Formats: sequence, structure tokens, C-alpha cells
Amino acid sequence: ELLNDMASRPLSCRNAVYIYSVSAIYKYLPSNVLHHVGRYAMLRARNVDHFAIIWATGIEALLMILIATLITVFFGWSFLDSSFAIGT
Repeated sequence: ELLNDMASRPLSCRNAVYIYSVSAIYKYLPSNVLHHVGRYAMLRARNVDHFAIIWATGIEALLMILIATLITVFFGWSFLDSSFAIGT
């Protein structure tokens, strides 16, 4: 949905899930960048705008950082607090 909001040519849900699933496999190849490259190539092959792809990838990365931070704050705060306590 995020990608379709920015793209001039919308992508079907089935195509989006296929591209995301196939490109997720590329994470396990060396370099940890190939899943982004693969996703970009597959979306460009379906005529999705360059800007829409970059925007959706950037928002995805920011959301992952935000969620990881929230999980750390809510579930790991007591561990972090006790680990970095000075003089106790």
C-alpha cells in the first residue's frame, strides 16, 4: 500500500507480495544489499517509478528502526538500566 500511494502505476497485492517474498531470500546472500537491489530491479521491470521505490524502501528502513527502538525501550529498559548502572 505504501508503494502504491507514491507510484503512478499501482502494483497488485499479489505482485507486491511476490516481489517482497522473492527479494527477502536475497538477504541471505553475501553483502546484505542484494535484497534491495533485487526488489528494485523487479519493481522497475513492472514500470514502478524510481522515486516511489526509493521512497518506500526508505520508509521501510525508518519503520524498522522505529519498531526496534520501541521494542528495546518497552521490553529491554530494565536490562539496559541495570547493565549501565554506575556504582550499584
